Amino acid sequence: MDMNIIRRRKLVGWIVRHRWVFPALIISLILHLSFLAANPGKVFNMPGKYGADISTFGSRDAALYAKMADQMLTKHIYGYNDDEPNARITPGQPVYLAASFMLADVAHVSRLKTVQVFNLMMSVGTVFIVFYLSIMLGGTNSVALLASLLYATYFSPLHFFRTTLTETPAIFLAYLSLYLYIKTINVKNLRPHFLFSICFCVAVLFRPTPAPLIVLAAMPVLFRHSGRDCLRIFTMWALGAALIFGPWFLRNYLVFHELMFTSHGGNPLLAGANPFFADQYPTMLREARESGLGQGGFAFARILAGFNEHPDLWLAWFTAGKAYWLFRVPAAWLGYLPNFASFNFFVYGAQYFILIFSAIFSVMYGVGARKYLKVTILGYVVLSLFFLPNSRYGFFAIPGMIVMAALGTNQALLYCKGIFTIVKIRTMEVISPRKKSGIAKDSVVADLAGD
Repeated sequence: MDMNIIRRRKLVGWIVRHRWVFPALIISLILHLSFLAANPGKVFNMPGKYGADISTFGSRDAALYAKMADQMLTKHIYGYNDDEPNARITPGQPVYLAASFMLADVAHVSRLKTVQVFNLMMSVGTVFIVFYLSIMLGGTNSVALLASLLYATYFSPLHFFRTTLTETPAIFLAYLSLYLYIKTINVKNLRPHFLFSICFCVAVLFRPTPAPLIVLAAMPVLFRHSGRDCLRIFTMWALGAALIFGPWFLRNYLVFHELMFTSHGGNPLLAGANPFFADQYPTMLREARESGLGQGGFAFARILAGFNEHPDLWLAWFTAGKAYWLFRVPAAWLGYLPNFASFNFFVYGAQYFILIFSAIFSVMYGVGARKYLKVTILGYVVLSLFFLPNSRYGFFAIPGMIVMAALGTNQALLYCKGIFTIVKIRTMEVISPRKKSGIAKDSVVADLAGD
């Protein structure tokens, strides 16, 4: 048989097998291309207010990432917001941008557009992951389609893929890691575990916050596998970590003569040690310098003093207060008002739907393989509560919460259907004897009339 015919049949077969995800992928692609062409948003269209670099790349951090990547290519210096080498940020985003810039230079195309195209592919790819993560956790095709449509039409990805921030690649890699983890948790074959380790470690190089979740990931392995198999699996994890993190630790040791992951961990913690933003951040920075403890040490001291002196205030801030600020608004949405105000109902409606039904899922239905998703999202949110509460950090949890919301919606509908069925059966049981009694009475009357 002709090889072209075989390839066409395989392609048709693949499309048929994955047909349920295509509506979401097509909608996501159309929306991404529309936003890429129109490029809406205040930050992208007000260079006089924000500055040319910020308007080009999407934010101050994004501009610093782009500047750093260019510096890596031209001066061969790895330094964030500095002309001297430092380790203030992990190398995921700078290396990704530098590689994209290099490819753009070779092809003689726009550096920014090259990054945006790669981001677009990863952002749309996350829709694909959301669909199959839903399927793997027991959702039907319709439930998975609901989840993928929710993410395809969620606002925040349409903003961040046009920037040089970490959100798009970090989210893609993190949820690909989660998919690989759940898929391989019961597998003894070592190759999938090694692949998971590689993917997770690369994701951590983009966004280090989820790194402690590996401790939670290790627990099911300990319970589900024998001691020998656990040792083999953890060895694969360690090899993957050594392969990805090794060059970074080696570079830091050679440059700074010490093993360290990052030298910049105080700012987010210090910024988060400010209940309901009552104090001015510049004042806190000045106090941190005067204390001699450093930003991280001063933040810990401030938190301990706060819990001792005003425990109610600080407990409220580190629980409901920060959670509210993480999810009160879809990330980046406020930068599109008032021009997009007519979409407020849909944007906030989707946000509250996701929050409510993911909470229902967490409380009532997170069992079996689904508990891995629930624990991952809850673990990430708890970790985020230690730092500055920002909708950007809340957005990182949204794809998982969307899967939980879709599964929770399905379970809630099944529960309501079950209640309706029970009520219907009980009603019929009550009505049926009455009908029989009425028929018997009519028969007696008819007999008497006949006599």
